Amino acid sequence: MTNVLSADSDADKHYKHSGFSSTIDDSYTATPQAKGLTWDGVNLLSVREAGIDKHLKHSGFSSTIDDSYDAPASFPSGITWDGTNVISSDLGTDKHYKHSGFTSTIDDSYTVTADAEGVTWDNTNVISVRSAATDKHLKHSGFSSTIDDSYGSTSFPKAISWDGTNVLATDIGADKHYKHSGFSATIDDSYASPSTFPTGITWDGRHAAVAAVGSVPATEDFAFPAWRTPRRSVRRY
Repeated sequence: MTNVLSADSDADKHYKHSGFSSTIDDSYTATPQAKGLTWDGVNLLSVREAGIDKHLKHSGFSSTIDDSYDAPASFPSGITWDGTNVISSDLGTDKHYKHSGFTSTIDDSYTVTADAEGVTWDNTNVISVRSAATDKHLKHSGFSSTIDDSYGSTSFPKAISWDGTNVLATDIGADKHYKHSGFSATIDDSYASPSTFPTGITWDGRHAAVAAVGSVPATEDFAFPAWRTPRRSVRRY
């Protein structure tokens, strides 16, 4: 693993951590209502809500926006990159969407169970967060609504990522980042998030092989290891 990148919608900031730790090496002020984020091997991709509802491509890890498009619906919550296309989630429609590259064009979608929060890609399957009353991390069968595996998450799950071996996740109740043991409820490590509403997590080793080689297919994404809204009383949108 190289460094965790995270988002917080109370501070409206993006942070670069030193590895998997609470130490912050860099940060900048993001657009309001900073939500999910991912790394495409070169640039940070992020979600902006707050009535703007966009997906943003940053210039590397910086506040400079190189490209953007309208999110598919009005409550975008999660984003990931499968090596070729954006996969996103929306709390209003409770859907996951597969985009055509980094564009607003939707090639595929499916309806998920209530409260579609964070989403990531493990190089084969979507992994997602369900909040609602069940608080789970779910492993889908590829890009589909079929659930192959799941476990109970921490109490107020929000964002999720995959480091090539383990789930990384955030909790907006405890205001923490967690490293799970593989895809399981077992927590191997955790630390306090930089602010009080951690809404996004990824890492800057994601798609490193693709970035380095350029033409390496998405199936070799991790060949080079290095790695709706909150309900109840914590709604802070």
